[in-house]
Amino acid sequence: VVARLRAAGAILLGKTNLPELAMDIQTDNALFGATKNPWSAAHTPGGSSGGEAAALAAGMTPLGVGSDIGGSVRIPAHYTGVLALKPTQGRVSNAGHIPPLPGTVNAIRHLMACGPMARSVADLRLALQVLAGPDGQDLGAAPPPLEPHRPRPLTELRLAWTDDFGGLPVTADIGAALGKLADDLAYAGCRIERARPPGFDFEDLEAGRYGHSL
Repeated sequence: VVARLRAAGAILLGKTNLPELAMDIQTDNALFGATKNPWSAAHTPGGSSGGEAAALAAGMTPLGVGSDIGGSVRIPAHYTGVLALKPTQGRVSNAGHIPPLPGTVNAIRHLMACGPMARSVADLRLALQVLAGPDGQDLGAAPPPLEPHRPRPLTELRLAWTDDFGGLPVTADIGAALGKLADDLAYAGCRIERARPPGFDFEDLEAGRYGHSL
């Protein structure tokens, strides 16, 4: 990832803070301490790529790169008001990423992805164009080549949305925002359907009744 950015002319500023082993939804560790949310120092910027999200939100840099297994670029982006993208497996090289530790089996390769973080969708698109492509080290099948974006009329889009995550509460303001977005998209010509995965119950998932737990 770093080599491709440099080859495209990017100026690398440095590394940003993470939780230990990049495994938390906040950013705090024994070496460098806690990273604060630039919008409110009383709050976390999320994790694990919280340092990168904070740097973006504070205007320190226009573009960042993080890694994601269960939300490590998406959660910090949400907490700090920036944007992030978790690419399809194999779309962007994970070479050199820790974890896993060097010489150990990469048992989570089907979940982990390196992806860009930015303050605009246009910057995310530009970064993905630079970063995408196989590196010859991926064990899985490479995804299809990244093709130029083809704009589609809104009338061709069919979208599903929900504010019901199987018993996991959604705040009133987020629910209202989701509902307004759905209404606006429907008014613009999209086919909108309110739906959620059938039979999904968050409490059952958390308790491990589906064979695994969070």
